[in-house]
Amino acid sequence: MGFTKAPEICFITDLTTSNIESPLDGIEYRVGNDDYQIKFRFDSMYQNSDFISKNKYILKGLFFNKRWPIQKDDIYDEEILKKIIQEAYYPKSPKEKIDNLILYLHSLQSYEGQVLAITGMDSKILCYKIFFKNEEEYSFYLFNLYQQNYIEGIDASTKDGKALIDITLTYTGLEYIVHLQEEGRFSNICFIAMSFNEELIEIRNAIKSACVKTGFKPVLIDEVIINPEQTINDGIISYLKKSRYCIADFTEQKDGVYFESGFALGRGLKVIYTCRKDWFEKSHFDTNHFPHIIYNLPEQLEIELINRIQSWID
Repeated sequence: MGFTKAPEICFITDLTTSNIESPLDGIEYRVGNDDYQIKFRFDSMYQNSDFISKNKYILKGLFFNKRWPIQKDDIYDEEILKKIIQEAYYPKSPKEKIDNLILYLHSLQSYEGQVLAITGMDSKILCYKIFFKNEEEYSFYLFNLYQQNYIEGIDASTKDGKALIDITLTYTGLEYIVHLQEEGRFSNICFIAMSFNEELIEIRNAIKSACVKTGFKPVLIDEVIINPEQTINDGIISYLKKSRYCIADFTEQKDGVYFESGFALGRGLKVIYTCRKDWFEKSHFDTNHFPHIIYNLPEQLEIELINRIQSWID
């Protein structure tokens, strides 16, 4: 461990810590298990500020969804943690929260009609994973699903709080899930807009690899079969409507990339902008003010894309 003994409970996750032996000054520890671990380094005097404490549920959500942004050996401080919170993508509006909840419940099922027994610690972890501030907020949205006939369950509320156990998704709920999945906002498709120049094959492969490693299906319009009755533009628009987000690489400054990323942005999709460093200074003023991943090598692009996708795309 560092010169200062690590706290028993993590500043960020509230999980038990495991000390790391280190000659460095400060606090060092790991949290997690064999499946997923994160190393944290803090200054020896670190304490959570009011802002971090208030928004810790966002940091917990990133950790429990295995989306903690990749960091170098930086020491975590107020500035770094605030940046992680501000750049994180998570459900914010009531609709996003209730939609995220029903989709997560569906992901827990092995078959339709399965009874989900979510109690105790499972309930706490579920709150973290779907970015609820506390169990009261979770219960509020769960009972709203119940009242809308999207789920069934047994009301086990007591004077200590509301609780719904033995949860089952109804047919109405399953129909709503299909609607959400077809809407695009919850699909696993990432539309990639970039130059088709064969000399950029390593960049193409880096972008595709980043998508696959983060659980998304990369789609490039020159790699898919277009309906014979559609034009290329029709195909592009069709796939963009089915996509969760878009990666737009402006290397070689192709007009098509501007069109596709603009259409995606107009539909409210998240757009991740990338550009090789030697081409960025040629970017059009309409887009160069957006935050870009500017890279020199495809390997660098892949690492930074994985980090951005994990922290920004729910």
